[in-house]
Amino acid sequence: MTNHITVESHRVRIRRLFLVSHLFIVGFLLALDFGMLWLVVTPSAFMETPNLVFLGGLFAIVVGGGFYQLHKLRGDGAKVAKLLGGTLVVLNPRKTNLRVFRNVATETAIAAGIPMPRLFVLESDRGINAFAAGTLEEGTAVCVSAGALERLSRNELQGVIAHEMAHLRHGDVAVSRMLAAGVFGLMCISLLGYSIVHAGLAAEASNRRKKDQGGGVLIALAGFGVAVVGAVGWLSAQVLDACTSREMELRADADAARMLSDSSGLVGALVKLGIESKEFPQEASEWLKPHNPMYFREGAKAYWFDTHPPLLDRIRALDPAKAAELVTEMGG
Repeated sequence: MTNHITVESHRVRIRRLFLVSHLFIVGFLLALDFGMLWLVVTPSAFMETPNLVFLGGLFAIVVGGGFYQLHKLRGDGAKVAKLLGGTLVVLNPRKTNLRVFRNVATETAIAAGIPMPRLFVLESDRGINAFAAGTLEEGTAVCVSAGALERLSRNELQGVIAHEMAHLRHGDVAVSRMLAAGVFGLMCISLLGYSIVHAGLAAEASNRRKKDQGGGVLIALAGFGVAVVGAVGWLSAQVLDACTSREMELRADADAARMLSDSSGLVGALVKLGIESKEFPQEASEWLKPHNPMYFREGAKAYWFDTHPPLLDRIRALDPAKAAELVTEMGG
């Protein structure tokens, strides 16, 4: 399968997951409304005015929370990089590694066919790290760690930068914002439930002081139910968000290899990242010499909420032969 076909297949899956994520929110709110009707009145009252007002309120909470989160996440990529501690790389840096970074980024932006993003370095991060921020409309930035500049070869750095440029080219930052907005909107339902719990408990405490009979406990229990149901929806939305993010990572990998016509640099960077993060043991630093018995660790397994696929899966997608070599040398 060519990289072009691989990129397209990931694009289709991302669109489907994005649609499913938003349909899930609508379905979740309708299910919550039907559940409330079943407990309190009857499902046949769905089209009655009080229920439609209640359902509209639920949608207003989720949509309002989503728009708030979108507004909070908007902004130039350079702003995000600065907030995270990035230092701007000038046009003609004196340090050799910064000049290499700028040259590689320029070459890769041309290969990606996008405007040159502003470049930043995380001076305090000695590990291997990089991220892209912003959108092509608002302004973009690519930030790498000082550790990545020190420990990656030029070819490996180019693979990492190409991966970040692919995120910018495909608008992955905007997609991530939309998904985060949906997740936050559902979290607002849970927060509403907690607010009802506090209001119910406060009402019950007030009634006890006045020696009155009140429904504070029932209100608190209803609020607790809303909070629990909201939390279930929020966690489910996070799972869909993570699935979409993993697909975007795989697409960025495939597109980076396509635009460079070479996957060796990105594969090498992923191996070094795996060693650093202890997903691959330290003895794997020279592609796991046969006399070193190696085993996968827990960090190399996929979990529902992981936003990145396991490193071995990413390596296998880019270079099956290298992945097979890695598994063989690790005794897998």
